[in-house]
Amino acid sequence: MSSLRADGVLGGLRKKIWHTSCRMHQVRLTLSIEGRLL
Repeated sequence: MSSLRADGVLGGLRKKIWHTSCRMHQVRLTLSIEGRLL
């Protein structure tokens, strides 16, 4: 039971990290595009 809960926590953490890195990539992409336009 405890291992199942730990697995769920790890899954949530992985999803959060993936989402954050994805957002950071979008921000970096937007900044590079804006920098090119300026």
